[in-house]
Amino acid sequence: MLWSYRGRIDRTVEVSPEVRDLWLDSAKASRLDFRSRVLIAIPDEASYLQFLADPSSLRFAEFVNDEFIGAEVAETKHRVKVRRAYEVWDSNFRSASEEGGAWEQGLERGKERYPEAKYSLMCVGTLREKPGPCWKAVYALSGSKEPLRFVTADDYWENPTAICSPFELWARRASRSLLLPPLVLGAVLAIYAQELVEMGEKEFEDWRDLAISKANEILESYISKIKVRDCWLRLSFADGDFYVEAGVI
Repeated sequence: MLWSYRGRIDRTVEVSPEVRDLWLDSAKASRLDFRSRVLIAIPDEASYLQFLADPSSLRFAEFVNDEFIGAEVAETKHRVKVRRAYEVWDSNFRSASEEGGAWEQGLERGKERYPEAKYSLMCVGTLREKPGPCWKAVYALSGSKEPLRFVTADDYWENPTAICSPFELWARRASRSLLLPPLVLGAVLAIYAQELVEMGEKEFEDWRDLAISKANEILESYISKIKVRDCWLRLSFADGDFYVEAGVI
């Protein structure tokens, strides 16, 4: 074995007001960029038809069951309505993306619900303060030694100076965005289920274990397509705690 990592997911993590405000400020700051990109791509009715209306109608037609007696009517109705809707779409988009518009109003509402982000932060952490074990494991597998800057009592490394990536050269950086989402999703779902177990709903033990096993299956499938050395990335649960494990043989 070249190196290995095992990190405990800290379930006491909470979203600080500073992190919440940072999220809100950065999301608001993206409004103008998003607005300009959309209006550059769709400046007039012709581009609206090309990039929004017609593709929308094609996808809707795929959704409608051909055996439904009103399928052609439904498809025609959809096509006619969306092709005539450019002025409404343009007006609504410009209004929503203005300062103080629906975009920012939605963000303000989201700010109140942002404490629920604690489940993701348990897994990935915050780079400025304390990266989480999911982030550390995935970045280590990509060949980065950056996780070693943030070692805590919840981390166990074996031979960390030998960190290297087991993946094809072209896949090393790409592996981060490939592996992190299913790893975090599996962990969050398993934590949800465990919280219900701890509230007395013991039947959710099976759901917890299923979330872990399915996440591990997906991770193993993805890794098998890009690895050049034997390695692993998985979730585990033991004695009431969740762990992220990674390593290279």
